[in-house]
Amino acid sequence: MFVCCLPDIFRKLMVEFRRADLPHEQYVFFFIDVFAGSLKHGEPWARGDKDDAVARDAFQNVKILTYREPQNPEYREFMNIIAGGFYDGLMLYTHALNETMSLSAGRPAGKVVTQRMWNRTFHGQRFFSVSVTKS
Repeated sequence: MFVCCLPDIFRKLMVEFRRADLPHEQYVFFFIDVFAGSLKHGEPWARGDKDDAVARDAFQNVKILTYREPQNPEYREFMNIIAGGFYDGLMLYTHALNETMSLSAGRPAGKVVTQRMWNRTFHGQRFFSVSVTKS
């Protein structure tokens, strides 16, 4: 089974699963832990409560899938460029949106805002220029 939820909810699910009258050895749980919150303390089942022993036993059937961000400097520089490019593109959009809204009384159609972005360039603060052409 694949499960994606908060670590505490997953632990409760596993405790209840272990207590249920099911053939536990026939199941494997893949816990999708997007932010690796369950791995922070090295014992994803432990909470310091009465259910720790049951939870530890239940986690024998668990495989945790998560993402580990690379720590090398090249990756960090790359991510800074991606974030900066996204920010600059968003700023170009907000300028076009503000201009479009100042010309009309209501909410402008997305197509009108997009057309206002055509054939212009936004010079970003830290990174590069963002240009949008009609094509």
